Amino acid sequence: MKVLLIMLGGLGGDYAYLEDLYNNPPSGVSYALCLPEEFAKTSPGILKEKIEKCDLIHLHSWFPPCDNLYSLRFFKNLKTPLLCSFTTMIWDCHKFYWKIMPYLKMAKCFLYSRVLKPKGFIAWSQKAKSRAIKQFKYDPGKIHVLPPFIKPQPDNAKTDSQKIMIGFVGEDFERKGGPLLLEAFKTLAKKYADIHLKIISSHKIENSENIESYGRKTRHELFSSFYPDCDIFVLPTKADFFGMSILEAMSFGIPVITSDVYAMNEIIDDGKDGFLIPPNNLSALLEKMSALIKNKDFREVMGREAKNKILQKFNPEIIGESLKQIYKACLECNGAEKICNLC
Repeated sequence: MKVLLIMLGGLGGDYAYLEDLYNNPPSGVSYALCLPEEFAKTSPGILKEKIEKCDLIHLHSWFPPCDNLYSLRFFKNLKTPLLCSFTTMIWDCHKFYWKIMPYLKMAKCFLYSRVLKPKGFIAWSQKAKSRAIKQFKYDPGKIHVLPPFIKPQPDNAKTDSQKIMIGFVGEDFERKGGPLLLEAFKTLAKKYADIHLKIISSHKIENSENIESYGRKTRHELFSSFYPDCDIFVLPTKADFFGMSILEAMSFGIPVITSDVYAMNEIIDDGKDGFLIPPNNLSALLEKMSALIKNKDFREVMGREAKNKILQKFNPEIIGESLKQIYKACLECNGAEKICNLC
């Protein structure tokens, strides 16, 4: 089965999703890949030729069917079956898009999207599925909940066992809760002399004896030198739909503290494999960070549970097999019936 993975615009987690799929195809599936940069440079004629060589189009975007007006006009004329995966819904992401996509343009995307009739949809979370049903009135049987996968990583091999390293990754420093984490860390540093904070963000932060700030890092760099050095991962985000960095940290067996927003509670079981706190809640963040800082055994137990969660729920083999069945069903069904019973 030949599948074209295509994305017309997205953030870091969306790129990671496509990258992981492309590099780890399900058995019997071969992928071609078209990212936004290539789509912008490729003529419609050449892209149609590429599509005609595939059995199925897997289009990924923030919200279904896609977040680009040109693509809506393009895909509605194609005969190749179309499957759309998505992270959220158009009205849910207005906080992200408001400045770059005016309200009228968002409304057009919403209306034009209803013109397309994909064979099926993949929602990253139950939350996204329920929002799609409410906002688009899609048939629930056509929307499958299938999160991104992540490979379990080797256990941490820290270079400095004397430090308790707290990690943060967030390009959008303000939205991801960076200022709140800084405030909490500076408070805790007065009590715990052995804690250190490592921040990955393009937002400029003044380094100090126990705070290290870096600019953007490639995913390879994060996996090779950042996550392996972390004891605790903190992402007190104000608004997020699905935390790829949370999955990455959990895959290394790192306990996570994050905000209970959107679908985060579908990733973390609070108190078992991580902590969920109310957004913008400094006291809750201080409490959970303290609990992990002062108890190494607790960190290790929670870290093991986090890695077990990856193995049981976000494993590439499990997700890949389900994805292949959805692909097959999209090719076999007529688009008006329930695709399968995976969710």
